[in-house]
Amino acid sequence: MYSEIAANNDAASSSSSCSSVIWLAIGAALGFLFKAVAHPAVNPAIENAQQTNYGWGPVIIGIAIGGVLALGGIVYSLNAGAGLVLRVSGACPADPTQFQQLHNLVEALAIGEGIPSPRSM
Repeated sequence: MYSEIAANNDAASSSSSCSSVIWLAIGAALGFLFKAVAHPAVNPAIENAQQTNYGWGPVIIGIAIGGVLALGGIVYSLNAGAGLVLRVSGACPADPTQFQQLHNLVEALAIGEGIPSPRSM
């Protein structure tokens, strides 16, 4: 059982890392796109345009915005992930009087593992 928990933790970590890298890449790509579109020297249709050089500023800002979005997504998934899965699957709390055996079993398993019982079973 502990090897499965470790495997799930590894999968979650790699998924979060890949998601973060994708958000950072999207931010960098949007920064490069802004730099390419906003640079008037690239557009020959504009004559006597003032030369501007944004440098790496738009790319760095895009990466920073992508990092903030990635961090926000990770925090959201850590806080609301379980509830989202329960809502999508249509799960509902088991009635304690109707499913007394289930509640007793879950409580015994929680005591055996030394963890608190779930809030709503």
